[in-house]
Amino acid sequence: MSLNVRHLQSALVLVIGDLILDEYIEGGVKRISPEAPVPIFLESHRRHVLGGAGNVAANISQFGAKVWVLGRLGQDENGSKIEKICSEINVNLASIKENAPPTIVKTRVMAGYQQMIRIDKETVVPLNPESEKAVVANVHNFLEMSGPKSVVISDYGKGFFSENLLKQVIALAKAAKVPVVTDPKSKSFAQYAGSTVLKPNRSEAEAALGRKIADVNAATAACSELCQQANIENMVLSLSDKGVVSYFGAESKVTHFPSTVRRVADVSGAGDTMVAFLAMGMAMGWPLSTITQVANEASGVVCSKLGTATLSLEELEEAIGGVKGSIEKVHTLESLTSLVASQKKSGAKIVFTNGCFDLLHLGHVTVLEQARALGEFLVVAVNSDASVKTLKGPTRPLQKEQDRMQILAGLESVSAVVLFSDETPLRLIEALSPDVLVKGGDYEVKSIVGYDHVVSNGGVVVTIPTVEGRSTTKLILSAST
Repeated sequence: MSLNVRHLQSALVLVIGDLILDEYIEGGVKRISPEAPVPIFLESHRRHVLGGAGNVAANISQFGAKVWVLGRLGQDENGSKIEKICSEINVNLASIKENAPPTIVKTRVMAGYQQMIRIDKETVVPLNPESEKAVVANVHNFLEMSGPKSVVISDYGKGFFSENLLKQVIALAKAAKVPVVTDPKSKSFAQYAGSTVLKPNRSEAEAALGRKIADVNAATAACSELCQQANIENMVLSLSDKGVVSYFGAESKVTHFPSTVRRVADVSGAGDTMVAFLAMGMAMGWPLSTITQVANEASGVVCSKLGTATLSLEELEEAIGGVKGSIEKVHTLESLTSLVASQKKSGAKIVFTNGCFDLLHLGHVTVLEQARALGEFLVVAVNSDASVKTLKGPTRPLQKEQDRMQILAGLESVSAVVLFSDETPLRLIEALSPDVLVKGGDYEVKSIVGYDHVVSNGGVVVTIPTVEGRSTTKLILSAST
């Protein structure tokens, strides 16, 4: 079971924020009014979908994961429409109605693919203290659920979030070790301090910085500066047609993904789609760059659709080239620990092996294929360059650690790759507690590093014979003669 987008369907996500009803009046224009120089719009159809925080929830539900949305609704017809839509698309709704203003509505008049005008109905009123207590109680209930979870803060600036409420929600999630993905609207990102990932668009980031972001290089600097200023761990910055940048604060690692939009029909809600997939990926413990890659592809698909839209599992699989698409398998210990935990919860048997893998050859591939046959998720730990040099001598490795890891990640049998620099992989084995520990070669099973830990936790240790005459050393000697 390699890392693929189907795993995201196991996520449990709570979306908190401003609920909006998106109304689309569709029709066409064929003549100009005789009363004034304006087009006459002939309405043919009217439809309603979830907007704001509701659109984030709709994306998650339509993809196949479980989602709860917590927001405020007016006691009116439009609020009832939102309730009906949530029921129809399997979104679990918890609404605050006490002293609530009328439900927010955004009406778009569409002539074909052309948006002619948008009409907004809204009254921005802060939540009262009793309503904030109700929100906190609902967050408590969600965090007590079992399963891979995340929380989304979907702030559309309509009065739902006070600084106090933001602090409480983020603190509760952090205490429960549940990631928080925040879509900000405030110019002060410090309000969202403690969020695991902040996902602004370019204009929001520019407003917070007080300057323009001209290109990808400027975006990289902006992410670093904003994260430090606001005490936020990571950032995913949308750059519209320039793609998206992910900033992993722990390693100051920046990855840029170009725009994947095939044909732009409507950008409405594309940011919500990105937030939805970031949330599912964070819940499942995926690395930030991997999640961003998937979220970027998902947003590209949605931008090719008219209006506030969602996408299915099948559409995303097609966009990334199927289940075996280019999803990153290289992990840090932290991201891999979370991923392995989620795999175990889904019933997967975890297999672990390790080695230098300097010049991958038939012997390596055979051992890895046989190891994979012992379970559903194969973790391969790779010796760092420094540890290979210690083991093999000053002329090794022939290939750098990142190259060796990426080559292994390209094998279908391998589910995840992680680097280790210690003398042995014991620390990794203790952190992951695999069900099966594998070594290739003629080893005495009880002498294999990690044997005691694996067996004491109910696992097994297995040796797999290597292919006769196949080794990196022999390949080197053969090439030099």
